[in-house]
Amino acid sequence: MKVRQELSAKEVEQMHAGLARRLGDSSVPTLPQVAVKIVELIGNPNSTVNQFADVIKTDQALTGRLLRLSNSAMFAQRQPVTTLQRAMVLIGMEKLKALALGFHLSRAMAACEGPFSLKRLWTQSLFRAWLALHIAETLDKRVSGEAFIVGLLSDVGVAVMPKLIGDEYAAKVSPNEPPQKQYLNEMRTLPHTHVDVSSVLAKVWKLPEVLSRPISMHHSPAQPASKDDPATILHATAHYVGTIALDPACECFEPSTPGLSERLFGLDSAAMKGLLDRTRVAFRGSRDIFSHMLDPSMTVDSIVEKASGQIEADDDVVDQAVETEWSPRKFHAAGLVFELQPGPQKRVTAFISDEEGNRLVAEEIDPNADSEAKIREKLLLEDAKPEDVKQIMRGIRALAA
Repeated sequence: MKVRQELSAKEVEQMHAGLARRLGDSSVPTLPQVAVKIVELIGNPNSTVNQFADVIKTDQALTGRLLRLSNSAMFAQRQPVTTLQRAMVLIGMEKLKALALGFHLSRAMAACEGPFSLKRLWTQSLFRAWLALHIAETLDKRVSGEAFIVGLLSDVGVAVMPKLIGDEYAAKVSPNEPPQKQYLNEMRTLPHTHVDVSSVLAKVWKLPEVLSRPISMHHSPAQPASKDDPATILHATAHYVGTIALDPACECFEPSTPGLSERLFGLDSAAMKGLLDRTRVAFRGSRDIFSHMLDPSMTVDSIVEKASGQIEADDDVVDQAVETEWSPRKFHAAGLVFELQPGPQKRVTAFISDEEGNRLVAEEIDPNADSEAKIREKLLLEDAKPEDVKQIMRGIRALAA
């Protein structure tokens, strides 16, 4: 059996097709009609508030929870909110579509409980979703709802992995390690990763590309978010919130990637603290909507404390290119994208993708045994510029040191 990092582009395509067949059966429930209509409206840039209201009001359970949210201390209304239209005005269009779709997706996943606690996972995902929304709001409020959904669903594949892999998954992947490390363990030891599963689920559920693409790329290095490019905002927010370890079993409290929020969003540690405070309020206010899926043992304050310990970075390291042992280095050469990650025994794994982010192949490099000519051949760098090759070789040697 080949592990994920050894698969060629064609083999990845075949693996995704196989996952789609498995996930298309009774393994994962189909979305209810209300959720399908919400997905269609999210994918239509011309959809209106009234169209969303017409769909949501057909679901009494969701309508009741949205009304309770609008009457909560989060909005502090003097008069009771009794209509869905008024609740929609208070909550806001972006948050409303995110909460509505998230509610139905969480219900669809309720049947996927396995060895990994789905409620604990979903609690973490809800926190990531609110943090992603608040980060996106600082750049472009129009995509904040999409950022919420992407943050909520990026790790949805983790819930399904035990069913697909079996006991081997719990043996290979531990919640004691940070998310990026867990992902690398999947890449190195399993035939597919939770990112593959999340990506295929997004297709099974027919989520629009604006949602499915950042979900499929949330563990891939992101470029700085641009206010003029919503795709970069969604990728960057998904990647950033996905690096934060929130599982109670993880003992990681050090900053996972110091300066990452500054590089991706132009937000320093003080600004991120402010967004964490807003996330605390929003998370607490929305717990009732997702009460069927949340772990009551995980308090809001404990989650925020855990997140704070990792995203705070001293000002004197913000501008440094600090890398953890599992963070990849990204290079562009010969029309390809190279992501370098440290491997065992001072080896380096190079993931090669096209400029669209489609992963083509993975190669293991042993700089102590492979000549530079051999490495160029492995990485398809025969026609690359000498300066590009030099940069990549420098990155390989640094990771293998």
